[in-house]
Amino acid sequence: MALENNLQAYRFILEIEIGLREFLIDLIKKNSVPNWFESFLGENQRLAVKDFVKAVTEKIKKKEDLTIDEQYIYKLGRVKLTVNELRTLSHPFYYLNWPDIQMLLEMKANSDLLDRCISKPNRELLCLSLKNLNEIRNDIAHSRIINSDALKFLKTVYDQISVLIPEFSSYCTNQTLEHDTAWLNDKINKCVNSIINYDMISNVEIAEFEKIIVQAEQSFWLNSFSHDLIDSITKLKIQFFEYKRLRGLPGGLLKILQWKRKNILLLEEIKIIVDGKI
Repeated sequence: MALENNLQAYRFILEIEIGLREFLIDLIKKNSVPNWFESFLGENQRLAVKDFVKAVTEKIKKKEDLTIDEQYIYKLGRVKLTVNELRTLSHPFYYLNWPDIQMLLEMKANSDLLDRCISKPNRELLCLSLKNLNEIRNDIAHSRIINSDALKFLKTVYDQISVLIPEFSSYCTNQTLEHDTAWLNDKINKCVNSIINYDMISNVEIAEFEKIIVQAEQSFWLNSFSHDLIDSITKLKIQFFEYKRLRGLPGGLLKILQWKRKNILLLEEIKIIVDGKI
């Protein structure tokens, strides 16, 4: 019975941890939170993720073996990946410590966004329950026997979260992976080349380029290792509104050519970064 209690408790803890991380990831996606690494995470959470990257660098210096994730981080930061070298990497929220998840739910800066899904009183109730789980979680991590009362409390918390977050059960069964950074890099390059080399790009190409811009801005790993690329893409996004407006005006082709002359340095800058850094 004791072993069964521990197995059940582990599953509850695992699903709670995955579910809450996926809830926060989905919240950011659904609300298109800009620059969420800076605006949604607190300083401690940003450091926790950056420490992972730092740890990889230290292992390289000491010539220690890297995990698959660490190998990917190392390559992503230093060389241009080909399609055949793509790896999936867990979303950065999976590199946060357990207390960080509770802190994100409690942070005043996130309250307006969280209010759209879960009220402040319910968040306070949720955070209190999570805090009370710390001891049980620690016991599970260290293979201590979980008694029936602790298991019952754990199930109560799980059921409570399922009520407070209606989609919780679906969050528990999925993990967000970030991948295709090399593909994204290639798409940026192709889109910029089209703008430079063709007199006027099509509506389909415009829609594709806008989609790529959003994906690039939302990519944590791309932001981490090529922030200058993201800065340049964001600048181009602002200028691209003017590009679309000019296409519909009389003499639009001439105006587009003038727009390209005005923005050629920015376009070339993006090409240089894409070709040389990722």
